[in-house]
Amino acid sequence: MNYSITMEQQCIAFESDVSTIHVMLKQEESGYQVCDYFLNLPKSCPFGQPVDAIARSAIADWCVKIMDVCKYQRETAYVAISYLDRFMASPEGHSILLDRSLFQLAALASVYSAVKINEQQVLGSTFIAKLSNGERTSIDVEKMELRLLQALEWRVNPPTPMAFVQHHLALIPWTELDTLTRQAVIDLARYQLNACLSSYEFALE
Repeated sequence: MNYSITMEQQCIAFESDVSTIHVMLKQEESGYQVCDYFLNLPKSCPFGQPVDAIARSAIADWCVKIMDVCKYQRETAYVAISYLDRFMASPEGHSILLDRSLFQLAALASVYSAVKINEQQVLGSTFIAKLSNGERTSIDVEKMELRLLQALEWRVNPPTPMAFVQHHLALIPWTELDTLTRQAVIDLARYQLNACLSSYEFALE
């Protein structure tokens, strides 16, 4: 009887993981897509050189460092970069690509919003503003956050790469993969995903 209950629970969990994966795939195909927002940007503009993939990579690395210093989840960095990429790909965010200072502010707002939604201990807008070396105020951060959220149409729960890994891994029976091996797979996947986070090409649809 206990074995029957266990099998039933396993079937329910399996169906739940499959359903969740399908939902995340649909999310990626709809409101969470990212087009190539560097396409057709001018080589120069009144504010200097437009944002490029190198600048975006530096911002991604910076986001990860913030999460590590604050002892937040790396998943929150993935979410913040998702916000930033989708914001830049929107009509509202396109003009920001012509001003690296505004791009930095958009990144600050992305981190600010992602932490508020995904972490128990939040970072105040005043603290976030200090990360700009005094160039921005808390009001600047909050105004940019509102622009970002409106451009994203309040889609703030993107499917993360690690979520896909974990749900796919859960589909493999425990009889086929022991605990140590599962953890090794997760650790390796996390290492590879961290390396990919700063690569612009992996953000595109």
